[in-house]
Amino acid sequence: MLIISDSVTHIGDNAFKHCSYLTSINIGNGVRNIGNSAFESCGSLEYVYIPANVEHIGAYAFNACTFLNKVKFAETNGWIVTTGDVQTSGKDVSSEIEDLENAAICIKSTYLSFYWKRNVNN
Repeated sequence: MLIISDSVTHIGDNAFKHCSYLTSINIGNGVRNIGNSAFESCGSLEYVYIPANVEHIGAYAFNACTFLNKVKFAETNGWIVTTGDVQTSGKDVSSEIEDLENAAICIKSTYLSFYWKRNVNN
């Protein structure tokens, strides 16, 4: 299990790419941004906790995470997916990520190549 400290504010692009022994990740409450391909090819990853403070998840963040089957969003309201990093509007996926298993499918497959953004004013 990887526990990312509350003092961390950003997980960079490719930060944990190819960390094949990660099975679960608890992201700290201080994290606001998760970079592109941050956890790509973490082949053993099964569970991720995403705290309410996260506002942005980069494209391909969980690409090739074959065994990822549960993603817990602490806050599901206000999430959209966009095809461009600077876009401010997109498809609302809030209702699609309430269920842990469906959230995993969305983040590793359905909206894999999209940028995830959350309106914190919701």
